[in-house]
Amino acid sequence: MRRTEMLARIVIAVCAVGVLVQAVALWRATGGAGFTRYFDEARAAREAAQEPSLSDLFEGTGLDDAHGKMEAVENRFALGLLPSGPDKHAVSVLTLALPSLLALGVAASPWGRRRAR
Repeated sequence: MRRTEMLARIVIAVCAVGVLVQAVALWRATGGAGFTRYFDEARAAREAAQEPSLSDLFEGTGLDDAHGKMEAVENRFALGLLPSGPDKHAVSVLTLALPSLLALGVAASPWGRRRAR
């Protein structure tokens, strides 16, 4: 393997690992959600108007007694491990990591290497 080819493979591998590390760091920094979500203006307007939420509907039934109150999902951006839709919600750790993993696989593969004569 020539020196330039080896250097190119190393650069591809380093960049791919860098993208993977950054995707996981962003996922952890935004809360470690399972699915990607964005700020919802309609929900913020409902919460500002003090409309009853889903947990308020079941308040008197005793469902919260054993498990405590329902945990509220924050209304902010969170990068998820998996995409939650086909539009802007398609961005996730998985969709960021797949191209990097493919590039890392190509950089480490024996295919495309020339035989020394």
